[in-house]
Amino acid sequence: FLPWSLRCLLSVEFLKLKTYYTSKIFQYAEGPPPHSYAPGYYVNAFADRYAPVNILEIGIYNGESMRIWDDWFVNGRIYGIDNDCSSLDRASHRNLSERVHLSCGDAYSQEVVDRFEDNFFDFIIDDGSHIPNDQAKFIGLWLPKVKRGGKLIIEDVAELHNAERMRDEAYNNSITNVNILTTRNVRIIPARNVNTTTITNTTTNLTTTTRAQTQ
Repeated sequence: FLPWSLRCLLSVEFLKLKTYYTSKIFQYAEGPPPHSYAPGYYVNAFADRYAPVNILEIGIYNGESMRIWDDWFVNGRIYGIDNDCSSLDRASHRNLSERVHLSCGDAYSQEVVDRFEDNFFDFIIDDGSHIPNDQAKFIGLWLPKVKRGGKLIIEDVAELHNAERMRDEAYNNSITNVNILTTRNVRIIPARNVNTTTITNTTTNLTTTTRAQTQ
């Protein structure tokens, strides 16, 4: 357990790292301007940069986030999957360390999921297709691969009703702690009588689902 003062310091460092890389990398990247989730949940969830975590991100694109996780989690193992194999080539130009492992495949298929051991990852981030059906499927497919107390994180859930769908899918998979961050000041009413936390943020839409701690 990290002292609060150290957690605050690490959080500030992470924000600086996130801001630096998004500002530098997106000067040369195609597509829309970058969005940042750091104020919403990365700060708290990823506070300990020295923890020997295993982290997987679905959706590599040009390798921006791979470089960030590689630099931040100095003792971590970083994994990335993309169904566009050219993404692996682009990411390879980010000067990634040997702790980064990239692979090509459909992350919403059982075949790709079965490449990894159960209870292996501390964090799994779905930043892939952004299709609601895939996002809902992601929860059931990847939950067995998360350690007890680990986190499944879904980025870019397009509409509030889809976020609520992710919440219900999480409950159906026995996840009892669900956080939904929204761009609107909306209070999301939990389905069922479950311990649920709702967080309101002004940055972006996403659903964060946390695997419950059980004995």
